[in-house]
Amino acid sequence: MKARARSAVGIVVDDFHVFSVLLRHDGRRVTAIAGKAWRYPWRTCVEAPRMLARLVGMELEGRSRAVYDATDYAAQCTHQFDIAGLTLAHAARTTGPGWFDCVVSDPVDGVCRASLRSNLTAPLDWRLDGERIEAPDEFAGQTLAGMGGWARERFAGVEADAVLLLRQSARTAAGRRMNIDRFPDAAAMGMAPVCYSFQPDNAPRAARMRGSTRDFSGLAAKARGR
Repeated sequence: MKARARSAVGIVVDDFHVFSVLLRHDGRRVTAIAGKAWRYPWRTCVEAPRMLARLVGMELEGRSRAVYDATDYAAQCTHQFDIAGLTLAHAARTTGPGWFDCVVSDPVDGVCRASLRSNLTAPLDWRLDGERIEAPDEFAGQTLAGMGGWARERFAGVEADAVLLLRQSARTAAGRRMNIDRFPDAAAMGMAPVCYSFQPDNAPRAARMRGSTRDFSGLAAKARGR
C-alpha cells in the first residue's frame, strides 16, 4: 500500500489472486475508487471491481473493517474488498508506504504455522491445529471461523488489521489443498454465495481460469531464511 495526500493504492498478491485498488479522497471521504483484477480464479472476477463504487462517499476511518459497514461484502470480490479496506485505513492513518507479509505453512499431521511481518505493527506467529490456534497464549483457543468478533473487540487500528489479515490468510491457504482446476465453473463447487463470482446469477458463467494458481513456497522460504 502507498498513501499520498489525496490518494492511495494497494495491491494483494497470493497463490490465487493479484488485485489492485486505487482510491481518491478529499481528506474526509472517498471521492473515487477503481480496482483491477490481474490474476484471478474465475472469469467473472474481472467484473467485480465495479462493485467497489459502492464505497464512494464513505468516511475515511483507520480500520480496515469499516468497508464491511459501508456495503454488503458478499456482492464484492472478497480479496479485492479486503485490500480496499486496508488501503482506505492506511490512507486515514498516514501517508507513505505500508506492507504486510503473511506466510502460512502447509499442515503436517493437521498442524501448521501462520506468521505475519509488517512495517506498521508487531509480528504475529501462530501455531494452528486445524482451524484452532494453539499458540501463543494470547490467541490460544480461538478458531479462525469464530475469532472475528473477539479480535475486533480486543485489538484496534493497525493491530486489528494485522490479526484479521493473518486470519484471512490462514483460511485462504486452505485452498492449496484443493484442485480447483477440476471445477469447470464456480457453480460446480456448490459453495454459498460469499462473493461476487459465487452469487447465483454469476456462478454458472464464472468459468474457472485454469492454471491461474501459483506456488510461492520456495520464494517464501527464501525470504524468511528457512
